[in-house]
Amino acid sequence: MKTFLSDIDLRESCPTCKFAKLPRYADFTLGDFWGVDKCYPDLNLDNKGTSLILVHTKKGNDLLKELKDIHLQECDLDKAIKGNPSILKHLPANKNREKFFNELDSNDLDKIVEKYTKVSIVRQVLRKGKRVIKKILKN
Repeated sequence: MKTFLSDIDLRESCPTCKFAKLPRYADFTLGDFWGVDKCYPDLNLDNKGTSLILVHTKKGNDLLKELKDIHLQECDLDKAIKGNPSILKHLPANKNREKFFNELDSNDLDKIVEKYTKVSIVRQVLRKGKRVIKKILKN
């Protein structure tokens, strides 16, 4: 998860992806609905995440209608984009990506992940403080 959130293990093609835009050529796009709690809090009941499905074609819409036992809710595209900017633009390359992959064969994975994905103590404290304040305000 640390490598995913730091974008260090993205494919080499991701920072120059010509498909990171709308309209898409696929029938649909699947992803995580980052920021769903801000715009649709009722969709984030278990706090384990919510999936986002962008339907691009009639075929994609027809396939979606065939799904059973799944809760679907239509959402505003602008709200989805706000938490998922990669819908419209590719992610920037992580400056340490090459070093990270060069060390994978000769070093312990946990150590390499820790080395290249360290989050500063200040950021950790700010994140924790933000969560605490949100909980206090909810009560």
